[in-house]
Amino acid sequence: MRADPGTPRGRTALAFVSVAAAPFAFRLAAIADRGGAAALPDLRGVVADASAALIALAVVVALGRVSRAAAAVVVLLWTALQYANYETVRVLGSLASVLDAGYLADPTFLFGSALVVSRPALLAALLVACPALAWAGLPAARLRTALGSIIAAALLLGVQATWPWRDDVVAWRQTHFVSHNARLALWPGARAPGQASSSSDPPAAMLERVPDLAANLDGVPRLPLARSGTNVLLVVLESVSGAFLPSLARDHGYSFARWRMTELDAIARANLAWSTFIAHQRKTNRGLYTLLCGELPNLAPGLPKMSDTAQGGWRTCLPEILRDAGYRTVYLQAAPLAFMLKDQFMPEIGYERVLGREWFPHAYARGVWGVDDRAFLERSLDLIDELEADDRPWFLTLLTVGTHHPFVVPPEFRPDLTPDSLRAVTYLDLAVGAFVRGLEERGGLDGTLVLFTSDESIGIGVPDALTSTLSQNWGFLIARVPEGRQDRVPEPFAQVDLALSILDFLGLAARGPHLFGRSVFRRYDAGRFLFFANTNLGDAGAIDPDGRVLLCADDFRRCRKFAVPDGRFFGRDRQPLAWSPADDVVRALALRSVRSPERADRREFRLVANPIFVAEGSEAQVIHGGQFVSLKPDEWLEVEIEVEARGAGARAILEHVLRETGAKRLYQWEIPLAGGQTLRMQYTYAPEASTDEVGARSLARVVEGSRLELRFERARMSLRSGAGRPAPGVQMRRLEVEPRS
Repeated sequence: MRADPGTPRGRTALAFVSVAAAPFAFRLAAIADRGGAAALPDLRGVVADASAALIALAVVVALGRVSRAAAAVVVLLWTALQYANYETVRVLGSLASVLDAGYLADPTFLFGSALVVSRPALLAALLVACPALAWAGLPAARLRTALGSIIAAALLLGVQATWPWRDDVVAWRQTHFVSHNARLALWPGARAPGQASSSSDPPAAMLERVPDLAANLDGVPRLPLARSGTNVLLVVLESVSGAFLPSLARDHGYSFARWRMTELDAIARANLAWSTFIAHQRKTNRGLYTLLCGELPNLAPGLPKMSDTAQGGWRTCLPEILRDAGYRTVYLQAAPLAFMLKDQFMPEIGYERVLGREWFPHAYARGVWGVDDRAFLERSLDLIDELEADDRPWFLTLLTVGTHHPFVVPPEFRPDLTPDSLRAVTYLDLAVGAFVRGLEERGGLDGTLVLFTSDESIGIGVPDALTSTLSQNWGFLIARVPEGRQDRVPEPFAQVDLALSILDFLGLAARGPHLFGRSVFRRYDAGRFLFFANTNLGDAGAIDPDGRVLLCADDFRRCRKFAVPDGRFFGRDRQPLAWSPADDVVRALALRSVRSPERADRREFRLVANPIFVAEGSEAQVIHGGQFVSLKPDEWLEVEIEVEARGAGARAILEHVLRETGAKRLYQWEIPLAGGQTLRMQYTYAPEASTDEVGARSLARVVEGSRLELRFERARMSLRSGAGRPAPGVQMRRLEVEPRS
């Protein structure tokens, strides 16, 4: 019997549709966008959507008894969250995670990616229709409706629990992101008493468990080494996968008709190229840290080591070693430096000069994330000319951004290509080809070691879940040596090897005995463990010394092992093997890779790298952001800022925000500051319970005049513990502007 919308039962059905429409609609959209057709495993995902919707209905109905308008607003937010998950699936192939919610506090990520809408019509229709349906249906809903929803949800959750999970199907097609995030809560459970735990010194903890991670230069050189004084150019291409280079992909049994970087592949075929190169994690801050510091990133959730190191070096990284050896060290990226604290991390690890988005006066396309790849690489040639004019050898690191969502590409470039990610990859490929030709014309390759690699791998979108998962750790490496050398190396190497390899090439390896890995410029007879993880998907794994693939999901309760033929780790052919106790090294290393917060009474984090910040224009500019810390019940934060404004007739609005995981605003402050005034602010924040991430950010926008110079006397965030803990919540201790206007 159909429910009449005019009857109480029909109006209750409208309330259910208000919370169920968005999950179902966006699931269908995701299936269409990822190039697949609905199949039986998707039915499990539909059941998960229905159970999540029933739980949401119970909340909305209970709230609707108090305020119908508030319930409609909750439905609006619920719909927006479903869309956020859809965008995450569309771009990354993974479900939205609360572990990434802290990035919403950073304007670069918020305006550059989070607020970019790929299906505006569908989103707008649901944002209007769902609250309207809730408004129409809630008057008929009673508390027994909420109770019935909970019972129905429990039954569906039971169905999910007994419905076998398909390891060969990607997770987003089998579950709802609320269920996924509930499972993420199991990660801390992996740190059970008596088991391996994280350490305040991850390198020592990891080496204790797997000694083979230590620097190893016992291999036979592939070419003459110890080339003192050779320049080094490291080009990091955002998110590029080894699968995009046909000559490398063939080594793993693939030939992709569309996803081909032919210019980059030509460079690979003409030089040294590694077809099995592991990217250890997802996200730029993890990949760059590993490439530059020669240590594994976190293989389990935790404060990123880039953020940790930015607050005070605790490891000697490659740029510092080269700087001390007489090299000029320069870092250049297309994106804003404040995001992920690269404005602090890069100088901290030894770069003498650090340049970002503001350094580019010209661009063919420009977005929140920075300039397009063609403009970036053209301007990089000018920087290389400048470095070449100096007598000192140089180490230059470049990081592109055009292949980062939402993809910085001129609108007139190849509008026939879809999706936008393919347009971006194609545009980058052409830009790289032109860049190398520009180097050749300048003679810049004569005395330079040129390395092409990526910070992370976007992977390949294939129906097989295991192949798709492993492909997100499929990086690449190309090396152009001064005399030219051509070879394709199938032997597996990884990002962690790069820093030691550069020192080995230059004859400076004696300065890096603390680094991890092997030299890519040597041949090794014996295998070793190569670890990787993907916090987007909740996986951690390894290639073991015998060339077998180990992979564990979520809380390490579901682990698998496979034999692969001919070293095709990213290929489709695998033979399942039985998991053994010795394979638990994956779990042990994942936990040991995370650095525990030091248990000192006070630990300080700098909030600004440069004490002088110039605010220009009416657009909000990031002063600092991207620093997040975890707090235990006995810990609290102290934030102290003192800043003097200089600029006659100028006035700016300063905004300071303290956020918690899930983008919850704990404190927001806005105040005008004019030239000649000094702001002093100090407050504490103590959580009521443990929290994964708390972060502070500050922005400035000019409202009068053209520019205002801000001189920071203090800008720090301190993690405190022990006696004297303040009352829970935010406690403002000082907030004053002098002289008063």
